[in-house]
Amino acid sequence: MRASQNTIKHENIRIPTIRDLKDLAEKAFHGPKAADAVLFTVTAGLYGWLLYCLARPFLHYQLVF
Repeated sequence: MRASQNTIKHENIRIPTIRDLKDLAEKAFHGPKAADAVLFTVTAGLYGWLLYCLARPFLHYQLVF
Protein backbone atom coordinates (compact mmCIF):
# COMPACT_ATOMS: atom_id res chain seq x y z
CA MET A 1 0.00 0.00 0.00
CA ARG A 2 1.40 3.37 -0.93
CA ALA A 3 1.81 6.13 1.59
CA SER A 4 -1.22 8.36 1.55
CA GLN A 5 -2.53 11.34 3.43
CA ASN A 6 -5.98 9.75 3.37
CA THR A 7 -5.46 7.92 6.65
CA ILE A 8 -6.79 8.66 10.10
CA LYS A 9 -3.89 9.51 12.43
CA HIS A 10 -1.57 7.10 10.61
CA GLU A 11 -3.44 4.05 11.95
CA ASN A 12 -3.85 2.58 8.44
CA ILE A 13 -7.58 3.33 8.39
CA ARG A 14 -7.98 4.57 4.84
CA ILE A 15 -10.60 7.18 3.99
CA PRO A 16 -12.16 6.41 0.58
CA THR A 17 -11.97 9.07 -2.11
CA ILE A 18 -14.49 9.90 -4.83
CA ARG A 19 -12.39 7.90 -7.31
CA ASP A 20 -12.54 4.85 -5.01
CA LEU A 21 -16.33 5.09 -4.86
CA LYS A 22 -16.57 5.43 -8.63
CA ASP A 23 -14.31 2.39 -9.15
CA LEU A 24 -16.45 0.36 -6.76
CA ALA A 25 -19.64 1.42 -8.55
CA GLU A 26 -18.12 0.55 -11.95
CA LYS A 27 -17.30 -2.95 -10.70
CA ALA A 28 -20.74 -3.42 -9.18
CA PHE A 29 -22.79 -2.06 -12.10
CA HIS A 30 -20.67 -3.23 -15.05
CA GLY A 31 -19.67 -0.04 -16.77
CA PRO A 32 -18.83 3.59 -16.26
CA LYS A 33 -22.14 4.97 -17.60
CA ALA A 34 -24.22 2.79 -15.30
CA ALA A 35 -21.97 3.67 -12.36
CA ASP A 36 -22.31 7.39 -13.08
CA ALA A 37 -26.09 7.06 -13.29
CA VAL A 38 -26.30 5.20 -9.98
CA LEU A 39 -23.97 7.61 -8.19
CA PHE A 40 -25.90 10.62 -9.54
CA THR A 41 -29.25 9.12 -8.49
CA VAL A 42 -28.04 8.32 -4.99
CA THR A 43 -26.47 11.76 -4.57
CA ALA A 44 -29.58 13.56 -5.84
CA GLY A 45 -31.76 11.46 -3.54
CA LEU A 46 -29.62 12.22 -0.50
CA TYR A 47 -29.65 15.96 -1.27
CA GLY A 48 -33.42 15.86 -1.67
CA TRP A 49 -33.83 14.05 1.64
CA LEU A 50 -31.52 16.56 3.36
CA LEU A 51 -33.51 19.51 2.00
CA TYR A 52 -36.76 17.85 3.08
CA CYS A 53 -35.42 17.32 6.59
CA LEU A 54 -34.23 20.92 6.82
CA ALA A 55 -37.45 22.41 5.42
CA ARG A 56 -39.88 20.31 7.46
CA PRO A 57 -39.38 22.19 10.77
CA PHE A 58 -40.01 25.52 9.03
CA LEU A 59 -43.33 24.28 7.68
CA HIS A 60 -44.61 23.31 11.14
CA TYR A 61 -43.21 26.02 13.38
CA GLN A 62 -45.14 27.86 16.08
CA LEU A 63 -44.35 31.15 17.70
CA VAL A 64 -44.62 30.96 21.46
CA PHE A 65 -45.03 34.26 23.32
